[in-house]
Amino acid sequence: MANSEEFFRSPGHHVYDGIIYTVGFDAPLLDRIRYNFQLHENDVLVSSYPKAGTSWLQGIVSLIYNADDLEVTAKKPIDNRVPFLEFTGRGKAPVLDVIENQGPPRLIKTHLPARFFRSHENMMNKKSKTVYVMRNPKDTLVSYYHFYRMNEYFGCFQGTWSEFFDLFKARQIGLGDWLDMVLEWWNYRDTYNIYFVKYEDLQKDHKGGIRSIADYLEKSLSEEQLNKIVELTAFKSMKHEMKGVDGLKDEISSFMRKGQIGDWQNYFTKEQNDYFDELYTRRMEGSGLTFDFSS
Repeated sequence: MANSEEFFRSPGHHVYDGIIYTVGFDAPLLDRIRYNFQLHENDVLVSSYPKAGTSWLQGIVSLIYNADDLEVTAKKPIDNRVPFLEFTGRGKAPVLDVIENQGPPRLIKTHLPARFFRSHENMMNKKSKTVYVMRNPKDTLVSYYHFYRMNEYFGCFQGTWSEFFDLFKARQIGLGDWLDMVLEWWNYRDTYNIYFVKYEDLQKDHKGGIRSIADYLEKSLSEEQLNKIVELTAFKSMKHEMKGVDGLKDEISSFMRKGQIGDWQNYFTKEQNDYFDELYTRRMEGSGLTFDFSS
């Protein structure tokens, strides 16, 4: 596969602005988001690199905004509560059409790079909000490998972990490179109104993390509401909620698999780890960003 330079191609594989997209992410729709769609004042983006805890944050943010109706809200599909901006399901209208018909404030998920929103007036004048969740890149990559395996939109990758790592090295991963995407959003920290959340910090202090996110969103929570949101967004609760999602084959791998810090150590060889550490150190130098790689 990768070793023979015959790289894995997922269904609908195409490149837009230097990033690989798959079926479900159409170029005309990406154009529409970049040049015609506008965020409203007080809209909230839940943004991340894939497999960094996006669904977790979708759950948390949606419950914060519906704190008076937590049980009912928690029963609604996560992508109905916080729809996926750039996605089009099989045989369905673009999710963007649904978003454009929603009243404010709209809660919106995206994996797009930060530069997509430079023409969005309310992003540039900081009248919209963004919660950006970041997870250490080694665990993120392992989680993405399993997501590739169980995701029909990505072609249910049947290669080994080492072959997937070769795709990473060759910059052939769908939806972009972790280093590019995270650093780009981080570099927009003074341009947009962004609250950065580290996956590892939220896992170590779940309740405190939710309280801080609510403070950023300017939403008051009672102690009872806060405790209920902690309960409803616990890993077991979210893992059950994310079963049976269209296009995701639970029999191959769970969408929410382990959620552990440091699981990468069960996958990376010494050679892979050395390669990654050199690349990570070089690319992250001067950024001020640090991550926990073990619990």
